[in-house]
Amino acid sequence: MPIGRSQRRSGAPPVAVREEPPGWAQPPERRARPRRSPKLIAIGVLCACLGGLAAAFAWTNLSTAQTVVVAQRAVTRGEVIEPGDFGLADISTAPGVAVVPGDRLAGLIGQEALVDLPVGSLVGPQAVGRLSVPAGEAVVGLKLAAGRSPVGPLPYGTTVILVEIVADDEASTNPWTVRAMVVTASVVGTDGSVLVDVSLPESDALRATTFAARGDLAIMRLGG
Repeated sequence: MPIGRSQRRSGAPPVAVREEPPGWAQPPERRARPRRSPKLIAIGVLCACLGGLAAAFAWTNLSTAQTVVVAQRAVTRGEVIEPGDFGLADISTAPGVAVVPGDRLAGLIGQEALVDLPVGSLVGPQAVGRLSVPAGEAVVGLKLAAGRSPVGPLPYGTTVILVEIVADDEASTNPWTVRAMVVTASVVGTDGSVLVDVSLPESDALRATTFAARGDLAIMRLGG
């Protein structure tokens, strides 16, 4: 073994110096592997489970979605359904929820709304049809000149009084009146007249129609 120069000069006893063979390298230092936190493992498993459930839920919704009829604008009871009132939407409905399939949309045009339908609401099979006329009643369509009806709409179910308009020389006579109910919401025509359908006793229907045709009819809205 070789002896260092400093050892020779100082007279110190020789110290053996180990010579490593050529190409020999110091082995890498072994580091202790960090311990995994059980809490983090549990959180990871939970996130994986939630992700799987969300994917399954989304797939189920897509696979069970159906095209149904929905209201594209607010429709009040008694209104006649017109093109553009209803539209289509793809949704997943819960069991027991009655809906109208999308392929029946065209058949709803021209029918009447039997209930109020807000914007975006599902249209059920019982929501649209033909309003029935009770026995002893009649439904008449009235066209009233501007100024012969209250300002503002008359929605379905509004209680009104139809009043005969008498001439000035007949002002001393009692005008004819009858109680009625609006069954189709009023609309305003291009000439300012008001169009409305009302239900009234069958015995008064002919007289109301005659007065309206002559322009001798006005309508009053009652409270309540």
